[in-house]
Amino acid sequence: MGRRPRRRPGSAARRGDRRRGHHHRAVAPSPRTPGPPRQLHPHRRRRAGLGWGIGAAVGRALAEPGRPVVAVLGDGCALFGLQGLWSAARQSAPVLFVVMGNGAYRTLQDTYEAMGGSGLCPGTELGPLDFTRAAAFFGVDAVRAESAQHLRELVAGAGKLKGPMLVDVPLRK
Repeated sequence: MGRRPRRRPGSAARRGDRRRGHHHRAVAPSPRTPGPPRQLHPHRRRRAGLGWGIGAAVGRALAEPGRPVVAVLGDGCALFGLQGLWSAARQSAPVLFVVMGNGAYRTLQDTYEAMGGSGLCPGTELGPLDFTRAAAFFGVDAVRAESAQHLRELVAGAGKLKGPMLVDVPLRK
């Protein structure tokens, strides 16, 4: 008989890519798991799965109707999976997508520096982006956060959403 696989705790789901030393893991409860809201997060050892946040949030909203889902994304990371907004719109997934816009692929710049690079890594500066227009292209309602208070109000209303909404949060002027 073969070796018995190690059992995962509870209803954990894992995703990993060990080919390049990356060990990303996403853990999420099944719809039947009781308890407080949990985070669905790709970080482990300060690495992240670029581009999977939009799709993961849509999937979570569809798997657990009635549970508020707020996806906080960097603008660079959001660009890797922007087409997921199309699915969110078509499925009427009630997700609040909060896109923090610093105008850069910051994770890539950090990786570049960690690998010994100095100065600006080519191709990591995005410049100003208007995610409200991108959301409209895919059929998703969108608004630009005008202040921290405005953002708090939008996040507080996430549980009342009937479909997806994107909040563009400019971090640079």
